[in-house]
Amino acid sequence: MSRWTPVIPQARRAAYERSQFAPAVVAGGLIHVSGQVGRDPANGDVPADLETQLTHVFEGLKLVLAEAGAEMSDIVSLTSYHVGDMAQHMPAFIATRQRYISDPFPAWTAVGVSALAAPAFLIEVSAIALAPG
Repeated sequence: MSRWTPVIPQARRAAYERSQFAPAVVAGGLIHVSGQVGRDPANGDVPADLETQLTHVFEGLKLVLAEAGAEMSDIVSLTSYHVGDMAQHMPAFIATRQRYISDPFPAWTAVGVSALAAPAFLIEVSAIALAPG
């Protein structure tokens, strides 16, 4: 018997079965959200612009947390992975984050990387949040 529980929104069920990793797991009172990327959930496309990718990323976080019974305000830690010039990403990242997360802000680590899982991805964000109860 596992001591953790996968979190799989219905909209992500096919990807879970195909990729064999959970969008999140609940363990030890925390929700560990896998990296969310800028793929459009409606059609699977990856937009070329960072701002639209960021919106998809944060909407993905919101969706997965909601499935686990949590909200964006339950996030205690974010890790963002940036392809390309991180300094150019920061204004858009911070502006988008502020639309979804307000004070008190979680811990945050930003990491520059040379590539992500698909060449079109510019950003990926993982999170840890408090589980309800």
